[in-house]
Amino acid sequence: MKKAEASYTVELALLLPAVLLALLLPVYMGYELYRETVQASVCGYDTAFCAEEKVRAVRFARNMSEEWK
Repeated sequence: MKKAEASYTVELALLLPAVLLALLLPVYMGYELYRETVQASVCGYDTAFCAEEKVRAVRFARNMSEEWK
């Protein structure tokens, strides 16, 4: 009798969203930070922007992604 070969299609399909999230989330967060920084630098009277808060959020997201590994 011939041995059946393993197929990992289901496992790959389940892992694909997590892999894409891990790869694309830092790029998206960096782009959002860039957009907000450009917007804040263009209009100097905008006091609602806090760069430190955004940097802390990015560091928190990076630390969380490292803990998930």
